[in-house]
Amino acid sequence: MKERKGWLDLFGMVSSSVCAVHCLAIPLFISGGLMSGGVGGLNHAGFEWVFILLTFLLASGAILQGFLRHRNLWIVIFMTVSFGLVLIGFASGSFLGHFVMALGGIGLVIGHGYNRNRLLESY
Repeated sequence: MKERKGWLDLFGMVSSSVCAVHCLAIPLFISGGLMSGGVGGLNHAGFEWVFILLTFLLASGAILQGFLRHRNLWIVIFMTVSFGLVLIGFASGSFLGHFVMALGGIGLVIGHGYNRNRLLESY
């Protein structure tokens, strides 16, 4: 049964990794002129808002599930700061903002991993 716990964090680690790669790849696509042709929609604000909202919901669920079990407030703070970096980077709308968002995505991957480990240790 223990292996079925922490699936939200596993999914969060994968989606946050995709988020970080996306945030790092978009500036390269833009600078390389590759945004025309089928990948232009990946830099659309609506697409990014949906992805950010889903990331927030997933991270919130995973944090709540973990915190109720292990009571580690540092994980909550770390994940909140990481998600804040994603929001700040997106709101900046700048080229550098993509790298700030990627840093937040990497932070979310680390936070999900730590949250999952603590959650599994608590069983």
